[in-house]
Amino acid sequence: MTDNKNTVEAPGGFQLGGFHGRQGGELDMLGVIWTEIPEPTPGTVVPDVIQAPDGIQSAQTAHVVRKATQLTATFSHGGTGGAQNTLTLDAGEFTTSMEAHWGEKDGWTRIFYLNFRTSTGRSVSGGTMTENKGTATAPEGYQLGGFFGRKGGEIDMLGVVWSSIDKIEEVPATIVPADENVVLSEVFGGPHGIAFSDINSIRYSQTVSSLTLRIGARSHGLSLGISAPQEATFSHGGSKGVAKTLVLAPGEYITSMEAHWGKKDGRTRIFLLSFGT
Repeated sequence: MTDNKNTVEAPGGFQLGGFHGRQGGELDMLGVIWTEIPEPTPGTVVPDVIQAPDGIQSAQTAHVVRKATQLTATFSHGGTGGAQNTLTLDAGEFTTSMEAHWGEKDGWTRIFYLNFRTSTGRSVSGGTMTENKGTATAPEGYQLGGFFGRKGGEIDMLGVVWSSIDKIEEVPATIVPADENVVLSEVFGGPHGIAFSDINSIRYSQTVSSLTLRIGARSHGLSLGISAPQEATFSHGGSKGVAKTLVLAPGEYITSMEAHWGKKDGRTRIFLLSFGT
């Protein structure tokens, strides 16, 4: 255990569905992805990937977001319909806020409008405004570094990944709002290692069957076992230490995580993890 510790609990009706954070040879930063607990009685089947019907390309919907980096990479999400609005950043200019509007389209929630604003007050926007809207603003010293969410032929859910403009010591812990099915918890730890997220692998109504922690001087790694709708394993961190596995009984769900973190060899590491059902 360490002095730096915190506990996150699932909202009502949610369970542990995956993780997000940063990893190297060990776990450097960790947060929980809460997913909705499936209804006990049969209901409407939700497809794994939400897609718009063939042939629909609405100019009123924000279809695609692209961000070029210094490595000349392009992160593209959503569809290819509609007009393209591009903002070219000047030297020393950073994207620091996103305003999103969403609404219903053919029975699905879609992103209808996006507006990105920069550190110099410039902006780029597109789509049609709705009554449902929200704004995400970068913490001090951070800029737009990428996106997470859900997509089909269009963008169905969108969140921002903030990356540090300069080297920092710790990453601010923030709760990220999401849709009805997925909620991201706070993250605990430091800015080292490589970012990871299970959000693109999570399936609606998935069944979590087991959780394995690799325990030594610290919590070196973990693996989440999924048994339905198809078998999968979400593994992060290192392979050192002794494996301790919790096998969930039918109808049992993981609903809390306690994390302790501290410094090791100049890097922030996850030292202890405790999960409750």
